[in-house]
This record gives sequence, C-alpha cells and structure tokens, in this order.
Amino acid sequence: MKKYTLLILVFCVLAMVTFGKWMDLNPKILLSFITILGVVFIFDVVIPRIRMLRRAKAIESEISDPERMIVYHQFSSIWPKRKHSEIDAKKTEMARDDWVFLKASEARLSKTLRSMGGGLNLHFIRDKSFKKSERETAVYL
Repeated sequence: MKKYTLLILVFCVLAMVTFGKWMDLNPKILLSFITILGVVFIFDVVIPRIRMLRRAKAIESEISDPERMIVYHQFSSIWPKRKHSEIDAKKTEMARDDWVFLKASEARLSKTLRSMGGGLNLHFIRDKSFKKSERETAVYL
C-alpha cells in the first residue's frame, strides 16, 4: 500500500468512530466513509493486480515453449521498502539465468507464519528451447 492510502484508511476509520459516537451513527456519513474506503481499495489493490495478471498473460503468450518456476521468498524485514528491495534483488538474481519475472502470489499461511516479515511466491518463466550451453557461449563471445 502506498503512504497516502494508509493515511486515508486511518482517517476514515477514526472519522467513522468519532462521528458514530457523536451523531448516533448517521447513515449518510458512514456510507460516505465506506464509499471512500471502497474506492481506495479498488484503486490501490484491485487495479494493480489486474494489471499484473494482464502483463503475465502477455509474457506467457510471447514465449512459445515456456518453462516455469515458482520460488518462495521469505522476507527478512517487516518494512515495505525493504521488502520491495528484496523482491527486486531476487528478480535480478533470477534474470542472470534468463528467468523472466511473471507475477507474485500470496504464499500459504503455514509458510509465512514462520518468518517475521512473511513471504511471497514469485513466479518466473523462460523459454525451454534456449539451452544453458547457448547462454554460456553467448556470454563468453
């Protein structure tokens, strides 16, 4: 979530609690705050996920004979900035072996409970026809 999203959510929840106590739960005020929360959720969660899935489908359609790999990445930090840098580091590490990042998905709860920062399943894809020996010779030429 972005910084402003969290601020909007906190403001709406605090306003709902405050106005709910003072105005005896006025339905118009509560409905407006619920609408704001819904709009923020759609723009910050739903739309980015739809874009990610469209990008993944486009990449899958480009590769004729795909080889897939799912890597569980356990985070070492609880801070979002650090998590993003860890994901980017994993992407660059996998890109060295010609893996293309496809999408990220939520890992099972039994895996994520063991770590303080949680974890993600990172999906990668590459072309099967491009052999490792070809990659090594291309690098050394």
